[in-house]
Amino acid sequence: MAPWILVLTGILFNILSAVIAHYFIGLNNSRLAQIEEQTQRIDSQINTYWQQRQNIERKMEFILLLQQKGKKIGDPFIMEYVARFVQSLRKQYNITAESEQTPNSQEIIQLVQETQEKLINDIDSTYLNQLTLDKQKMLISSSNSRLMSMALFLQLIGLILVLAKDFQRNY
Repeated sequence: MAPWILVLTGILFNILSAVIAHYFIGLNNSRLAQIEEQTQRIDSQINTYWQQRQNIERKMEFILLLQQKGKKIGDPFIMEYVARFVQSLRKQYNITAESEQTPNSQEIIQLVQETQEKLINDIDSTYLNQLTLDKQKMLISSSNSRLMSMALFLQLIGLILVLAKDFQRNY
């Protein structure tokens, strides 16, 4: 075999190694960055859902106390405030109203529980999306490892072929 064929083949393997290492792994790294950005957005969304859940629970306690006080003193402003709170919860979380009257304490508690249940379901579905993204990240990282191993192997074979020219000339 002619020495220039070994050298040319070795150079070709090194070029192929560089293409794999820089182009394909670079594409995978940009996909990993996009997935990481999505994962961070999902984390933020989950935290927002938890905060909403906690805020609703605190508001419920406040509204129940306010409602009791409003009934004792007969203040229509307080009862209107309670009604607006209930209406905003129903509207925001798409909960159908059984009646248009200002609900009693038990109905407010039930409404808040339904709202919290919806928020928990939202958290669960969002978390499942995050798990899917994490799985994609693992697959891409695994692909990067294989590509890097392949590139290193091709570079090593290319170097051996280039050096084989000198060995062939000496023998």
